[in-house]
Amino acid sequence: MNVWSLDKHKSLKLLLLRLDKQIGFKKISFARDEDDDYQTVMLVKPDQPDIRAYIYTHGQAENIYGIHLEYPWFIENEFNDSILVYENLTMQQVINSMVTHFDVASYEMVV
Repeated sequence: MNVWSLDKHKSLKLLLLRLDKQIGFKKISFARDEDDDYQTVMLVKPDQPDIRAYIYTHGQAENIYGIHLEYPWFIENEFNDSILVYENLTMQQVINSMVTHFDVASYEMVV
């Protein structure tokens, strides 16, 4: 995938490049979302597409991100899914969250 060809905010493109370099797009995949816009991106685990992460720059300071981590099997409720929301995250905090969320082995998190 050519990240620079995506119609995304520059900070999202930089994040996607770092994710590809540090984790790899074989372990996580870029997915189109019905709410897809310039300041959002949806990532999925290829072998478990219900495990998703929605990353956005809306309402965040420059080079800061918000994420929604979706766990459809975590807590059963009337919608049969659960979402954890985090805001004001640095790029490295987002990468560390993706490693944990997508259960990526063989990656050393930076604190």
